[in-house]
Amino acid sequence: MSASTTQRVAPVLVILTLGSLIVLGRLFEIQVHEHRVWAEEAARLVHSGREVPYRRGRILDARGRVLARDKDTHHLVLTYRDFRRGHPLGEVAHARSLLEGRPVPLPEAAAHLEDWALELLRLSPRELAGFGRGEGLSTASLDLAPLAEEGRRRRARELSLASRARDVGYYLRRLLPLDRRERRALEKIAREGESLESYLTLASRMLGYDEDGVELEDEVRARISGTMQRLGRMAEFLEWDEKLLAHRTPISLLIGELEETRRWVEDATAAKLFSEAAGFQAGRLEPDVLLERIDLSWIARELGWNRTRLEEWARSTRRSWLSGWRDGYALPRLLAELRLGPARKAGPEVYLAHLASLFLEGDAVERSISGDGPTLRECVAEDGPRTAVLGGLAHLFGERIDRPGRAVLSIQSPSFREAYASLSERFEADRADLAAQRLAADRLSDEVRQTQRLETIERVAKARRAEHWILVDLAFPGEAEVPSDGAPAAGLGRRVMALLESNLWSAPEETREITRRLADRWDARVQEVARERLDERIAASDPADLVDGRLSIPAELRGRAEERAEFFLKDYGRRLRPLLAGEPSFEVLQFLVNYEEDFAGFRAREAREREYPVVPGDEARVAPGIIGGVSSIGVEDVLSQLAAARRLRELKALPEKTEAESEELRRLVASVYLTDEVKGVSGIEAYWDQELTGRNGYYESRGLEDVFGEGRDDTEFSRPVDGEDVVLTLDTDLQRAARRALESGAGLEDPRSDPGWYRNPVGAAVLLSVDGDVLAAASVPSPASYIAPDAPEQRKLIIDRTFRRPTFQPPGSVMKPFVATYALSDVHVDPNLPVLCADIGGGAGYVDVHCHSRVGHGEVTMERAIVVSCNSYFAWLGETLEERDLRAMMHTFGFDVPTGVRTPPPWDDGLRERGGFVEHVGGLRPERYGRIGAHGRRLAGNGLGLVNLTPMQLARGVLALATGRLHDLRLVKRIGERELPLGRSTDLGVSSDALAFVRRAMGEVANSDDWQRTGKVLGAAHLGFPVAVKTGSADLASAKRLFHGRMVVPKHTWIAGWAPADDPKVVFVVFVHDTLATSSHGAVYLARELLLEPEVISYLAEQGVDISTVPARSIGGIGR
Repeated sequence: MSASTTQRVAPVLVILTLGSLIVLGRLFEIQVHEHRVWAEEAARLVHSGREVPYRRGRILDARGRVLARDKDTHHLVLTYRDFRRGHPLGEVAHARSLLEGRPVPLPEAAAHLEDWALELLRLSPRELAGFGRGEGLSTASLDLAPLAEEGRRRRARELSLASRARDVGYYLRRLLPLDRRERRALEKIAREGESLESYLTLASRMLGYDEDGVELEDEVRARISGTMQRLGRMAEFLEWDEKLLAHRTPISLLIGELEETRRWVEDATAAKLFSEAAGFQAGRLEPDVLLERIDLSWIARELGWNRTRLEEWARSTRRSWLSGWRDGYALPRLLAELRLGPARKAGPEVYLAHLASLFLEGDAVERSISGDGPTLRECVAEDGPRTAVLGGLAHLFGERIDRPGRAVLSIQSPSFREAYASLSERFEADRADLAAQRLAADRLSDEVRQTQRLETIERVAKARRAEHWILVDLAFPGEAEVPSDGAPAAGLGRRVMALLESNLWSAPEETREITRRLADRWDARVQEVARERLDERIAASDPADLVDGRLSIPAELRGRAEERAEFFLKDYGRRLRPLLAGEPSFEVLQFLVNYEEDFAGFRAREAREREYPVVPGDEARVAPGIIGGVSSIGVEDVLSQLAAARRLRELKALPEKTEAESEELRRLVASVYLTDEVKGVSGIEAYWDQELTGRNGYYESRGLEDVFGEGRDDTEFSRPVDGEDVVLTLDTDLQRAARRALESGAGLEDPRSDPGWYRNPVGAAVLLSVDGDVLAAASVPSPASYIAPDAPEQRKLIIDRTFRRPTFQPPGSVMKPFVATYALSDVHVDPNLPVLCADIGGGAGYVDVHCHSRVGHGEVTMERAIVVSCNSYFAWLGETLEERDLRAMMHTFGFDVPTGVRTPPPWDDGLRERGGFVEHVGGLRPERYGRIGAHGRRLAGNGLGLVNLTPMQLARGVLALATGRLHDLRLVKRIGERELPLGRSTDLGVSSDALAFVRRAMGEVANSDDWQRTGKVLGAAHLGFPVAVKTGSADLASAKRLFHGRMVVPKHTWIAGWAPADDPKVVFVVFVHDTLATSSHGAVYLARELLLEPEVISYLAEQGVDISTVPARSIGGIGR
């Protein structure tokens, strides 16, 4: 090498050497000094984790039959982004949409699929590049005119034609049978944009097919045809509504579902773009306000929409905001917080503040739901919170939009502010005065005067509170005026107050309807002000600053949203969307597995559902009102775990965790709800939710974090812990027998029965063991019952009626044995003392209580009075007792307390409230309503007027009569492997002689042959074993109805007792709701039907009862 050459090369060598040294130094630094940093970054790229859901515990009956369980299932879902990028239908529809500048619907693309696909493939890269420059494009079915020469480049940029051309090229390449390397090679040719040969020809040459592309064209046609045939075949295996199939084919229905998913993705993206730029939801504005006054062409451009599609979105997003967010999400939760939260008693201020939160900026709604929202005083203040719409428009177009002036919401008006101040001052003064009066009343030594005075104060307090509720009427401008002192409140506010304080099952729905009307009025005002302010802003603007006469969102705000448009589309497009409800068939799953490439985006997603099996031979769930149900987690649960969920996400993202972080991760995984998790919301599912709920597990894998190091493909697995099984005392066979008896029609043959009740039966039946276990708790109507359109209101209400009393339920004469037992034992009434049952005007009776016998029973003693159910005797006995005696009697038999089925288990620490299982408590009229006079005691002695019970409470009391002990009832006997003890049992504390006396009398009731017919239906000769019973009928109202030619008062009827009479093995209660027939002509027949059901006879036989003389039809059915 010459010296000159050496001189030239030497610097280069030096540079290369230095460069090599620098590279080696950097490699050393990376490999050694920064090893951990880059290893963590590598691990972050490849590590993944997922929660493993637990299985919720089962609910079983006493014999181990499953009443509720988690079922593994699948849902047919779609990832729309994968569908549009991998399925010919999606590819062609979107490519065509890009060319035409309008969203081409999938059904339209399906009708021309093969022809349009080949038209696209016959385009050349040069033609497509020309389209991107605004030079137009022509195919067999498209003739896109070129843009005008002048300003073509600018207009092409505005229309994003170059970007659209690139995307069309992407879809073209996806239509071809190319692998990834071949698609990249074809993309390189397309980028050069000079080839005049079609994509079809270029691809044919690349694949080694014939030059004219015919062979490849046939292959493309075959692929599209086969894919669509299989899509159609799968559509035939899906379950469709028969009404839809009458007018459309399965494939058209499926493509329609795909189009709905596409529209959801695009609509959600458009809504996100708007809220990102504007700061509030587009659905808050009426379509005319949104479209005619604000330029949204940039949203249409980003999504490839035309004006028609933009208008459809505006209408759709408005509907979604109103029915979905406002009426479906926010209002129910706000009203629930009012009814259940501590703010309920705060009155109209909280109600109106909650309602106002719907229209305010920021997180006002979520704060109100959590009980920390803006107060009404803050809302009405001149410098109070702004409405979301006006505040958002001011953010977009200047503060003048939200300038002070006419109030937006009526509560922000000066007149309302003045009225509110006046009413608040008056109400606070009233409250202080009433507090002073209560304090004075508490000091009264005379108990009677004290009670009367407190009752008067409470009536006045309620009236004054109602006056204050006129604030709600004032929220409707012009509909009410401030009342003067003592004037009644206007109707609407008083109605809302009554509904919020009501326990009626219909109250929440009625409250929502009234509140929705008020929200509509305020919303109309918001729209009116928005139109007015935007029109003023448009009029004051330079026309050059407007876009087609509309206000333009500032570029910096719009630009921020536009930058994220592609991300939003990807995000929503990747979300799994259910295509159809229910579980797909095996054939559908097989299609997805066998033809995976033909179903891009389709997926059978594993899921878990709560299932309530139907017992073979039956058509309804077992005890649905008692078992209850589950629901997805609600907003309250999400809000309560926001911080924990955020921390969990942080921990999951860490590629390396300390031992403490790993432990924290496991703890949070076990406690934070998954998005598709459920919780118990009613019945057993809710009350025992803590035990039924398990703990989620977690699986985490990491690989290739350090190719040469340790820990490769490391995994962590925290196993899920399933929930515990809950075993009930209910016996499915007995439960089914009880429901069957109620709907059997037994007794309809009696000429004095009530056919109307049998057409629409409403009632309940209970069976208890002598240990206090609930064996059956059946109610009608049930979910399997036919409900006629003209059925009575209670017939339309499908609930449990054994633990609940949806209406006033006086027990009538079934209360007489309890009154008699207490009177004999504790008051020492002489049972042989006769009482005269004779005419008192209008029929026989005592003082002012009529007996069911119009001619009277003459002189009767206690035993005879129980057997013939003489109202006169027990009116006298009730009058003889004092109020404290009646209350003591109620307490002795457990009528004024819960039955015990909701007793927490021994391990319950009381930190989490148990709820969801509804049990009503009856008893005597509460003391707060004043002392009970002689007339009230005469009614109470007969179980009328002042007495209110549930069937389960009555059954518990009857069990106490039968055994001499008051049992806490048991509904759950085992949780997992933990046995729950029998309910607590305490001695009644009444004399054995009194119990024996009443038991003997109840035995005589079952065998009496008097005109009441009880003995003719329930006698031992008819059943095959003796029973002890008592019937009861309790008139409901004075409004009579025509019945068998005469006017009759409607009534509830009852029958309660035990079997066998001399050795109790089962306690039974039958309740008939709202009938015109007495118990002797209805309930007694249903009780006989219940006791002779084969399942009940089988149970009695298992308990050692001799069933040899039971009618053959019952014996023959045993074991079925």
